[in-house]
Amino acid sequence: MDEETLINLVKEHGELYDPAHRQYQDQHRREQAWKKISNKMKMQAHECKERWKKLRENYRKAIKLRQTQKAKGIKKFKPIKHGHILTFIDDQKEMEYEEVDTHKAGHSRKTEIYALEPNPIDPLVLERTYEIVPRPDTVVTFFTNLGETVKTFPKDVQVRVKRDIFKIINEAEEEVVMNKFKW
Repeated sequence: MDEETLINLVKEHGELYDPAHRQYQDQHRREQAWKKISNKMKMQAHECKERWKKLRENYRKAIKLRQTQKAKGIKKFKPIKHGHILTFIDDQKEMEYEEVDTHKAGHSRKTEIYALEPNPIDPLVLERTYEIVPRPDTVVTFFTNLGETVKTFPKDVQVRVKRDIFKIINEAEEEVVMNKFKW
């Protein structure tokens, strides 16, 4: 089977992979698309679907593995098989859902694809780092901002303001200590 041909044929039928496509929910339209693809591939439609599913999943696993390796500091990667033509599925996210098979009256676990915002950046190059920054204490922020303001004053005024603020804080500290030891 020529996998690149299959990928390119699927790419021409957005209803097979793009949830934003207006005919994505049209099961009849999707079956017709698979019939067209299978005729061109000279294979059964279910074989084309299965091969597509494996190609798609292998590509996604390779992307995840690459991201994990990048996080570990690895910088050299082998090329992803068919990665250069499978990038059209990068703007989608998998979601699981339950599907009821009316012919067999059974339940099966399926994977549904939902489109995300288009990302013009190649996902193989994209690297995001997130840092959790604790919120600063409001009292510390207040005094930091006071310091920025006092810094703009002339030196003699800075000295006087710092002395007066120190005196106020020292008196408050003495008051707290005295109240603590009152019996």
